[in-house]
Amino acid sequence: MLTLRKRGTYFHIRGSIRVGRETRVVDEHSTGTDRRETAEAYRSKLESDIRHEILHGRGGRAHVMTISDAGMRYMERPGGVRSYDLWRLDRIASAVGDYSIAQAADAWSHFKRVRCGGLSPATVPRFRATFSAALNCLAAEEGFDAPKLPHGEKVSNKRVKYLTDDQADRLIAAYALHVSRLPPCFVGRAFGSAKRCAPTGDTSIGAPILSSSRRARTASHGPSRCTVRRARRSTAYGCRKAHLPKGRFS
Repeated sequence: MLTLRKRGTYFHIRGSIRVGRETRVVDEHSTGTDRRETAEAYRSKLESDIRHEILHGRGGRAHVMTISDAGMRYMERPGGVRSYDLWRLDRIASAVGDYSIAQAADAWSHFKRVRCGGLSPATVPRFRATFSAALNCLAAEEGFDAPKLPHGEKVSNKRVKYLTDDQADRLIAAYALHVSRLPPCFVGRAFGSAKRCAPTGDTSIGAPILSSSRRARTASHGPSRCTVRRARRSTAYGCRKAHLPKGRFS
């Protein structure tokens, strides 16, 4: 059995616990309190936990340790945790910190009811990932199998991007008059090519205009580099010839 004695200010505890043929020796350590009733409560809990662990093995620790213990062990891991994980661990501990590790599934279900109402579909899996990481960290160090958290319903988190009717009307009205007459499906990258390829005064878009013809490619990408260089040389040559005396180029 475990015994208490006062050493200095605080009560200390030591002794041994025997269950069947197995005996567990408890080294002397401080209870951290100077009140006897608090020290007695600590002695009773410690003795109960050790007996339970002897009967059920290392897996019995899952019935003794709590969700708060898992969160503290996860925060003390090498490298620390991110600030957003600390925030999630605080929310989890404040809601279900008193649940044992063996009750992790029930704790997660209760946490979703009291905390995850109204959250976006992507936020709930983040809470679950942090919760599972804390449980796995504690289980790896204590040597028992981490409990599995139930999966929720799969919700599509794909964002649909579109313009409302009012926004679409204002966008089309912001274009020039000849551009705003085009079908809305062609408002974008095809605008420049389509309008440059269209005949004068014709604002409609047809198959020949959007074809991959040479005319469309030329209108889309502009003149070739050779054409630009020739035009620049001709302009420079003409300017130079205009300022030179007569007969120089005869």
